[in-house]
Amino acid sequence: MRIAIAHMSLKLMSKKLNFERTKKVVQEAKQRGAKAIILPSMINIGPIFSFFSPAQVKSIVRNHAERVPSGPTSTFLSSLAVSNGIFIVVGPIIERAGPKVFLTSFAVSPTGSIINRYRKIVLNPLDKTLGFSEGKTLDYFDLKEKYGILIEGDIQFPEIARGLTILGSTVLVGYPRIDPVFDKKLRKLLESRSIENNLPLISMGGIVKSQEQTMAELPTFIFDPSEGLIEEISLESGRTEEKRGDEEKVVILELQNYSQKMYAQDQEFSFSLFSVVYRNLKRHLGKEESEKEEDEK
Repeated sequence: MRIAIAHMSLKLMSKKLNFERTKKVVQEAKQRGAKAIILPSMINIGPIFSFFSPAQVKSIVRNHAERVPSGPTSTFLSSLAVSNGIFIVVGPIIERAGPKVFLTSFAVSPTGSIINRYRKIVLNPLDKTLGFSEGKTLDYFDLKEKYGILIEGDIQFPEIARGLTILGSTVLVGYPRIDPVFDKKLRKLLESRSIENNLPLISMGGIVKSQEQTMAELPTFIFDPSEGLIEEISLESGRTEEKRGDEEKVVILELQNYSQKMYAQDQEFSFSLFSVVYRNLKRHLGKEESEKEEDEK
């Protein structure tokens, strides 16, 4: 399947400008023959979390949480998918569902319908302070290829990536949080998730801007389970052929299906292994809990 990967510059709290850039990259992807495009995190208001004070971020979360699929971002992306006849996978936005808020990634079909959504499972202390709830469901986006999503802290836990693989994912897409300082262990974590599961992994980065100032850039990485890092995409570093003034770069990737055929036997074994580990942990932790209750009597 021919897919487009959009490495973009997003301006903090500038939804109109960010949507204009999104429209541009989706149209370019269509013109270059892509059947699907992968968009970065926080495509609407930019990756806010590391660039405002906690009090400011809390206010932004409260005022800019959206419903999926009826909110402005999902409505905009549904319209783009229809007008360009393309699948869209988008990184997490702030979703409101009743009284709860989640960091939610979702996929849109060329007919404009929401195929599926994935809510971040592993929350950090800041997420909890901001009032986010954790996702409860592992699932993939079925766009001919099956995309397993890892949002921020999910990347650090191999159980989540392995669970997505056992369910049938054929490619993993990571959405690390963009911070002012690059975490050097991130690349090793991403490559490990690819190797462990024998799947390609696309880690979406991007540039964060405030006014005209670049606040941070996280490269977009593409990993092959056999060859390791096969592409690193950035704009500000000058490593690409694009000029520094560009605000986005669209890379076309012919996705091989690192098919479940060669992994089928391991799937059954992995499920069996998970069951054994889970049963033993449950037994051990349950025993500890019983002993604690006895001591308290």
